[in-house]
Amino acid sequence: MKDKGKITTFIHVSHLLNSGEIKGSVVAKERVEIREPGKVLGNIRTPTLVMDEGAIMEGHCRMHRRGERDG
Repeated sequence: MKDKGKITTFIHVSHLLNSGEIKGSVVAKERVEIREPGKVLGNIRTPTLVMDEGAIMEGHCRMHRRGERDG
């Protein structure tokens, strides 16, 4: 995703690298990375969350061990 990209959707992926703006829930099986100036305005469910200083996450985050079912 480009730095200025904006999407509104539900995302279900293995890995996510974001430096744009996402409005909606994100489920990632392995990892979510939010790079500055990226924003996620919605809930995140993933075993690994990495955020740059200056990145924004507005919502709930539910983390679990890799390979565990998250209910």
